Amino acid sequence: MDFPMETQSPPQPEPSAVVMEVEELPENEVDGEMEVLTARVKSLMDKITENTDNPNPILINAISTILESLESRYTNDQGQSSTFTSILGNAGRIMELIKENDAFFQLISSKILTDRRYSVSAKAATARLVFSCLPSWLYQLEDDVLDIIGGWVMDETTPDTLELETLRTYSIGALSRVFTLCLVCDSEPAERFLTSGLPAKLMQILRIEVLCAASSTSEKKASLSKVGNKDITDLVKESARAAEAEARASKSSEADISAAGVAAAEVVKSAAFEEYRKTNDENVAAYAAYKVASALIDDFNAVALSRYLNYFEGDWDHSNPEIDEDVGNFFFVDADSLSKLREKFCIQSLVCLLILWKDVDFLDSLLHEKAVDVCLALVQKCVGTDDGSNDYKLFWHDILKLVCELTEHEKFMVLFLDNGGLQKLLAGPRIPRSFHRLSSFLCTVTRVQSTMRCLCDLPSSVIRQVVELVFEILESEHEYYIARADVSSFLTSAFSYRAVLDAFDAHDGLEKLVNYLHYSASVTSGASTPLTYRQTQTAHETCAALHQYIRTHLLLFVDSILSVSSGEPYKPINASNEAFDSLFRQIRNDEKLGATFIYCRWPSAYRFIRSNGHITLLELCQASQLTRTLQGSLQYIIEILRILTLIRCIRSDIIDATLSNGRAAIAVVLDVINTPANFGPEIVDPALHMLVNLVCPPPFIPEDDFKDRAIADMEKGCCLARESIRENNGIKILLRLLESRIFTSQADLVRRRVLTCRVLLGLAKDNSIARTLSKLELARKLLEINRDLGGKSSGVDEHNKWHAELDQLTIELIAVTTNSGCASTVAADAFTPPLRRIEKAAIVEATPITYNPRQLKF
Repeated sequence: MDFPMETQSPPQPEPSAVVMEVEELPENEVDGEMEVLTARVKSLMDKITENTDNPNPILINAISTILESLESRYTNDQGQSSTFTSILGNAGRIMELIKENDAFFQLISSKILTDRRYSVSAKAATARLVFSCLPSWLYQLEDDVLDIIGGWVMDETTPDTLELETLRTYSIGALSRVFTLCLVCDSEPAERFLTSGLPAKLMQILRIEVLCAASSTSEKKASLSKVGNKDITDLVKESARAAEAEARASKSSEADISAAGVAAAEVVKSAAFEEYRKTNDENVAAYAAYKVASALIDDFNAVALSRYLNYFEGDWDHSNPEIDEDVGNFFFVDADSLSKLREKFCIQSLVCLLILWKDVDFLDSLLHEKAVDVCLALVQKCVGTDDGSNDYKLFWHDILKLVCELTEHEKFMVLFLDNGGLQKLLAGPRIPRSFHRLSSFLCTVTRVQSTMRCLCDLPSSVIRQVVELVFEILESEHEYYIARADVSSFLTSAFSYRAVLDAFDAHDGLEKLVNYLHYSASVTSGASTPLTYRQTQTAHETCAALHQYIRTHLLLFVDSILSVSSGEPYKPINASNEAFDSLFRQIRNDEKLGATFIYCRWPSAYRFIRSNGHITLLELCQASQLTRTLQGSLQYIIEILRILTLIRCIRSDIIDATLSNGRAAIAVVLDVINTPANFGPEIVDPALHMLVNLVCPPPFIPEDDFKDRAIADMEKGCCLARESIRENNGIKILLRLLESRIFTSQADLVRRRVLTCRVLLGLAKDNSIARTLSKLELARKLLEINRDLGGKSSGVDEHNKWHAELDQLTIELIAVTTNSGCASTVAADAFTPPLRRIEKAAIVEATPITYNPRQLKF
């Protein structure tokens, strides 16, 4: 609106419903203001302690008003709010002042709350002040005080006065702050809060507030049309709320409360439309609505304040000018604001309890109190609202925290999804600060197959909205790296499901994911400021997501070649390491399938190359060897490159790639295998597999079958790769790797040597490289390695298969590098295990030989 409200009714519920009217002062006048407020608080405390047997609740509420005003101002200035916001700034100074006054501190922290002689008004005002001061005191209240506060919350009697509503509301608030302190201090509150049924009671109160109040609100009945182009919605709503709060405080019926709200709304609208009809000026009409609304709100506040003062027990003289001077201007907490506060405090308390007792299953008691319906209603109230137009938007972050904690339980998650919970979350406000909660929710969905099935069963339009949210978080200008890492982790798990994968591709997701990684690569390769820990964590999760995307698409590509159904959209695709090991062997040895990778185009791989994804990965690969925090991503990077080199047509793109510092792609990969001490077999083995793909034609292709253009192009690519390896000192690196014994596992050692020999055999197809290997005495090194391994043992397990292949590769390498036919026979004999040769000799010696007598004559 163009015209700000002069008064606030009802006050906003952050951090409480009460806001003192304090003018915004220049910075140089703040200290002077604090001196006045400090003096006022001291005077108020003195007056309260002068009559400890019958303290004036108005004075106690006045101190609360000052604290809440200062806390609210600090929150607005800093743009953040938390349980401990109030201990910062000037509010913290007032709290310390209260704590230093022993008599007053003892009175409000224990005596008034525990002694039955004190009035409900005094207890309610004290509970409000204790709630405000708890963060600064940084201690849990005494057990007897906590028991009493918990009893007020658990009381089954419905509060029928404003004091009782205030007492219960701030009792819940005090417990929420005690539980929050337990989280911060890593301590556990008394278990009696759990066994007494407190979580269920809090959900019951929340259910009553949310579900029952929703049916009686009058805002839906009062239709809002604009005056010209001026929107008077806020004025109409504020007037209706003030009227409803005053009617509710007077114990009117629900019908009368609703009627009061509608009437107030109509008065404001009528004033605006009448003025617009007369002047045809929308600004004048809006100002008329503003004046009427302000007058109505002032009148309602005055009536409600008078009624509130009359609630107090005792015979204080409210007209005492000395008291009025100290009290100043303060807002009482009306019934409507108390209702909103109870919702907020119940939500915060439940979140803390769910975290503190994560291992205790009290979900059934919450479900009995319609926890799913309550959460759905809370989320729904935030749907379709503009900034500042709905008080519940202030609760959005806390609502998301409650939903996320509850969805840790599979049963709740399934019910929440089945009842449209995800759609409501997607329609809610997109506040960057809450991105982490939305991303955490998505991660929780992927943990259990049953919840992922619920997700994949949703309409495709909903799944597309999920993907849009993922990209909104990834591309956000705000530095919410935890949220970005979470949504990347979500994609890693969700890519196993065809429904999510299709929605991702429909939004050009691959290109967007590569672009995000490109930023990380550009920072690591050229910027003077390295990636932060959060940035590297996000880059790691993004690499993991990209890795899973490529793997899943490879499986789908192979299924399409073999005319195999990929299954139902809600069923996960088997993308396990075992499945991929089997697939790689099949591609290598199956002529039909292997030929497809020579002749066919794989769309996903081409899109990746067109986006310069291979360059981005190589840049990250190079950076990860220099930055320890990025090394966790190296396995994903190398495995993606290994998969891409299966495709003949894009191998040349990788071989010809040049990085920003002028280094060749092959050189970067050789760096990985040149430092096996830094990287385990999960990184070195895929790097060797990648080199095998680049330098070795498939085993089922005859050597003389190069008349085929595709095969000829493939051999040309192999020649380029061999030359690049040679130019980048690859031969010496491979020989050192062959002789290295860094790996502790015998199986890892044999497998690494097999892969190294495959690369060397592919290189040896170049005659000049074969001569180089001969000069470097490769044959002698291989014989020494075989003696070092001691021959293979009997059996057909996986280890012995690798051992047998190593023997065969050694024989072939010796034959190629010595260029002698008999050399292979000598090598074969050399690799026959000694026990086997002894066994053969014994058989020959024991076998009788007979000759034809006629043959003996010659």
